Amino acid sequence: MINYEKRFGAFNLLLRFYGSQWPRATLLALPSAILAGLLSAYVFVDKSQHLFLHPYPYAVFSGVVAFILIFRTNLSYARYWEGRTMLAQMSSKWGDAAIQVISFDEGAKEPVPGGIRFRSEFVHTMSLMHALALQRLRGDSHLTNLTYGRFMDIPPEPPVDADLVDEWTRVRGNKSLVFLRAHRPHLEKYWRALPLAVLGGINLTECSILEPSRDRVYLVMCWLHRALVARRMAGGISQDAPIVSRIYQVLSDGMLGYENALKIVNTPFPFPFAQCVALLLHINALIIPLLMADWLADPYLASAITFLSVFSFYLLNEVAREIEEPFRFDPNDLPVVYLHHKFNERLVTAFSRSLFPADGLFTHIDEKEMEWLLAKHRPLTVTKQQEEKTIKDCVIDVMGAAEPGGKVEDEADSEGGCCGGAPAAATAAATAAAQQFLAAASSCVSSARDSFPRLRSC
Repeated sequence: MINYEKRFGAFNLLLRFYGSQWPRATLLALPSAILAGLLSAYVFVDKSQHLFLHPYPYAVFSGVVAFILIFRTNLSYARYWEGRTMLAQMSSKWGDAAIQVISFDEGAKEPVPGGIRFRSEFVHTMSLMHALALQRLRGDSHLTNLTYGRFMDIPPEPPVDADLVDEWTRVRGNKSLVFLRAHRPHLEKYWRALPLAVLGGINLTECSILEPSRDRVYLVMCWLHRALVARRMAGGISQDAPIVSRIYQVLSDGMLGYENALKIVNTPFPFPFAQCVALLLHINALIIPLLMADWLADPYLASAITFLSVFSFYLLNEVAREIEEPFRFDPNDLPVVYLHHKFNERLVTAFSRSLFPADGLFTHIDEKEMEWLLAKHRPLTVTKQQEEKTIKDCVIDVMGAAEPGGKVEDEADSEGGCCGGAPAAATAAATAAAQQFLAAASSCVSSARDSFPRLRSC
């Protein structure tokens, strides 16, 4: 992918040739321009007689060609953007899986031996699977293009534009201004110049197993599932099963994104459509010189107008051909190395730099003040039954507090009761308890009115 700056007039874009389509379109339009000049100078000398009495017949044909060409360009851009979208889904979902596994394993109810080792191996395997997926998308099958990446250090970001890579000088001679170079030797040099880093590297055992595999991404996905099952059987990742199932779900969602990106690689633009567009463009390149030579007296003007017309058609077609394969042609392909670096960066952050604070996340917030603010600006919405139940519970609590020995009535009865001539001391105690109850009940009702808006009018 080519990064560029948006400057006034976009003149800076015209000075870049590598990755541009107009050099190829220029080569295709030059023969038509030369033909128009020759026909105007030597064939259509008598301008009083015209081969085309009116340009309308050509206008119908050119309209059809333009419509088909624009339609193809839209389809090509849709393929390009879908490839980028599916890469984002793949990386995002697999990153979520890594966060969940690390968090769930660290939060086990009881410490389980081998936690650091399991989490580091899991992060390594996730990085390996992501690198293998991007390798498959760009057509690279050499495990030697997987380099070592450190767990604790985040390396500098790799450049998105291939011209900024120092090793790119080795393939500078293969840069082409005219042809779409997709032959194997050029691509292998390109892949060696832009390797993919795997956290923890890749050992000989992994190489020996992955080398003969026809689907390496699925093989590594199988490793991950087996590792998760074994870890849970050993006591790690001890959360409830419905919660743990989210790990498998996001792993599957990431694999779905990978498969959707892979379908673009495995399914080229339909051949009948591409052949139809190419045929109509070449016919158009033959008709335009005849029309311009017939209607324009100046051979140079006829050549110039012919060149611009044919050049415009071919330029749009070359743009469509370039972007319909988002992982194949190096100048404008998606920056898989940069995207893999960002994925590794997230893994390193989740593994070694996301230690949860010992006192929680919100130690700088006063709990009582936050509860007061919530009650003030976002009062609870309760039903009338809930309000009545709250007041009833409050009254029951007050009655219990007013009767420290259990029940006042029982104490009075034990001393003869009201009808049995209770002593004056018992009567005074009962009166004091009743007054205490009434005061507490009044306070409870006032508090309930302040808490629930419906009671404020009572």
